[in-house]
Amino acid sequence: MGENKQLGVFWGRNNLCFVATESGKPTAIFGVPLPRETGSGSLEAGPFSPLGMEIISLIQNTFHQNKVAPGTVTVSLPTRDIIFRSFIIPWMQPNEVKGVVDFEASKYVPFALHDLSYSFYPMTVTEGNLRRIRIIFVAIKKVVLESYRQIFEQAALRVHIAEPATLSLIRTMAAKELLPREETVALVEIGDETGNIIVVDHQMPQFVREFQLRIPGPAQKDVEPPALMARMMNEVRISLNYFNRQEDRFKVKKMVLLSSSDPADIIRRLEEDLHMPVVPVTTDSVLVNAPSSDVNFLKAYGAALYHAINLPVDLNLSETRVKTVKLAAPSAPRALNFKVAAVTILLCLAVVFLSFFVTRAMVQKQEARSAALGQELKSSKEISVPKVRQENESLDKKLNYLKNIQVGSDIAAVLVAIPDLLPDGVWVDQIDIVYPDVLSSDKDKKKDGRAVSGKADVTTQTRGKPTVDIKGYAYASDPSDQFKLVNDLLANFKGNKEFSAFFDNMDFESIQAKSYGKYPVTFFYLKCR
Repeated sequence: MGENKQLGVFWGRNNLCFVATESGKPTAIFGVPLPRETGSGSLEAGPFSPLGMEIISLIQNTFHQNKVAPGTVTVSLPTRDIIFRSFIIPWMQPNEVKGVVDFEASKYVPFALHDLSYSFYPMTVTEGNLRRIRIIFVAIKKVVLESYRQIFEQAALRVHIAEPATLSLIRTMAAKELLPREETVALVEIGDETGNIIVVDHQMPQFVREFQLRIPGPAQKDVEPPALMARMMNEVRISLNYFNRQEDRFKVKKMVLLSSSDPADIIRRLEEDLHMPVVPVTTDSVLVNAPSSDVNFLKAYGAALYHAINLPVDLNLSETRVKTVKLAAPSAPRALNFKVAAVTILLCLAVVFLSFFVTRAMVQKQEARSAALGQELKSSKEISVPKVRQENESLDKKLNYLKNIQVGSDIAAVLVAIPDLLPDGVWVDQIDIVYPDVLSSDKDKKKDGRAVSGKADVTTQTRGKPTVDIKGYAYASDPSDQFKLVNDLLANFKGNKEFSAFFDNMDFESIQAKSYGKYPVTFFYLKCR
């Protein structure tokens, strides 16, 4: 497929939606119906299962009928398969963010990170007077993503990009100028069985939630429209209330409603209940030749626009290379605070009226300083050359000391591995990280008991690796087994490739039998050099 020709696909519950574009304009729009038993769980059997082979055949036949050549495809992944989390970490240098995100994300996701394909977007925020980093984290199970990829590739479609459908939908809205950058907007999608709400600020997703409108089962097929309307209104209200409590920096002022049915009644109820304008968007208003009003075609269209429309955030889940972290600047303020503006104007007027008097005082102060400097310059003529050299050497020593202070370390990547190395019954009570001292002169070395060679007073010490002291306890119902747990801990540390590569020597400084409350435990002190 040519550079200007792109193909996007969204994997829905009941069908695959394809949109082919050329220079950003849709040229072909078609759907592939899926077998009724299709689901993310059933796809894990792979492309060579009976279900996988049936889907591959349906894709190939549909491409042939629509006279579209297969090629590279951008996949929009359904929200039901995506884990979306947002959390705050302390501000740090970009090269340290990846290790901290890996550690923090394990607290927020129900799966081990090695079982997930994930991506994240860091953004600098200010809370009070402190800079912090807000992480937008998305993930999908590797086995599910691999099932999608294998099925497409067996149908001669090479997966180049795989992103959450949330981003695809935002890209479509941005391309049609339906998402003002300076406003916080809620996208609400109403389907037959499920709904989605996405809070977007500066074209970045800040909150994503999928909710059920019909609970699976035969009893839910005949639910009356008023009951569905009430359930939808309740879910939207709960979602917005939760977001507003968690994020006081944002205020949703507008809603965009995506629905395949007549939205007039829904719009009226939403505007009355939430007191904000609601703008309807239909598939026909964006894709004129769409075969149906299914809003999932808008997600496929957004995927096809991946290279044509650049969003501030890129969450490609198909990447295998290490993510390069760049911290995004905080969002610019959107609303004018009239109280602050009034105070600022009054202060400016006061400055204008008092500027004459302040300027006179500053001139007088500068004249006094000039006179004082003149006196100092007279006395400096009498300073001897040896004294100048002595002061220069003193400044060189201080500068050399500051240059050799260690300001960075790769120790964070090693510490992340500690929890997985602890045997059952062993816990860590204290971790001390000790960096080598930086000696800046012969005098300092003599104090430290080291020999000094050469004539130079100022020296430079190579920055070394830190020493990690780990103190903790081991408990087993049989006290004699506690020493075995401690020895297993040392064996795990020495057998770990991260620890063995980082440290040259790991051994116990102390092992003691102690009491922890009313329980006998074994205290250990492990030093890693």
